[in-house]
Amino acid sequence: MTQARPRSLDVPEDATIPPRHPKAPAVGMRTPPHHEACRGCSDVPGALGVESWVDDDRGEGGEPGHGVAVRSRMVVTDAMQGAPGLLHGGLLTAAFDESLGSVPALVTRVTVTARLETDFRLPVPVGTTLWLRARLDGVLGRKYFVSAVAHLDTEDGPVAATARALFVRVGLEHFLRHSRPEDLEALGVPAEQIRNAALDALDNLDTNGMTATPYSFGKASAHNANKGGKIVKVVNGPGGEMRYIVFNFNTQPYGATTPQADPKKALAVRQAVADLIDRKAIGDQVYKGTYTPLYSYVVDGLTGATQSLKSKYGDGNGAPSADKAKSTLSDAGVSTPVPTVRSCSEAVSS
Repeated sequence: MTQARPRSLDVPEDATIPPRHPKAPAVGMRTPPHHEACRGCSDVPGALGVESWVDDDRGEGGEPGHGVAVRSRMVVTDAMQGAPGLLHGGLLTAAFDESLGSVPALVTRVTVTARLETDFRLPVPVGTTLWLRARLDGVLGRKYFVSAVAHLDTEDGPVAATARALFVRVGLEHFLRHSRPEDLEALGVPAEQIRNAALDALDNLDTNGMTATPYSFGKASAHNANKGGKIVKVVNGPGGEMRYIVFNFNTQPYGATTPQADPKKALAVRQAVADLIDRKAIGDQVYKGTYTPLYSYVVDGLTGATQSLKSKYGDGNGAPSADKAKSTLSDAGVSTPVPTVRSCSEAVSS
């Protein structure tokens, strides 16, 4: 049995410290958030709320220096407790990761954490402010060596913990390969680029007979089948997630709390929408072939899955039918067009 050697946090003798990038924020300016959903630095529910500013690394005696550094602040709240009334050690490490990771961004584009080591010195009570100061210690190739100190309440208060970390520079392909497609699309990455990266990842795998189950990228199956399956044996199978279009029975057209409330007409509206929906087109065009039409209350592949609903809507064979929708509305006395209000929410998993 063998195991990989841990990556060293010791700064190599031939490492250098490059200057801040010309486009990096100036000393004293806030560092921008990694992205709007980051649980370290963004203003979202459950986030640590770490705020960081570009600092100037100072030499002995406090004289101004020319290094690369960041100072960060985090207010310790009740939601961060580990032991009663004290900051959870894992969240302190996460705060270090946030502050340390902001340092390489001042000299290069994107890095990811390869190793992080934390030494805890003092407990951190709820209600205190944690001040962290991180500095770049050296760069060698793609490796960025960073260290940090955390102080209680003031920037020169008692030392609560120290940390050292190694960050590695990566390109966009790292996130194209490992991040969820929907998160990348929200950041503006083209869907075609995301899909191609997934296919390339399968092509380049050194699998030695490994079996891949690409539920997340439905197109990958046909792609590899066309190549003869020489690299990856692709196994197709159903996922466990459903996507729904739902109605608010109170506020939908003719809903219970509307001035025109009428249960019969409300039902007809819902049935007409079900007749008009092109489920296959949504699966192919919106979800890029990773979803298939569902005509059951149970996902395909699980016990109880049937096609019992397929004949009830549209043309009875899975395709939409505008004529049937019109007939359903007319029979219920619903005049057209029917005004609707649409909204989107998160997916529901079964």
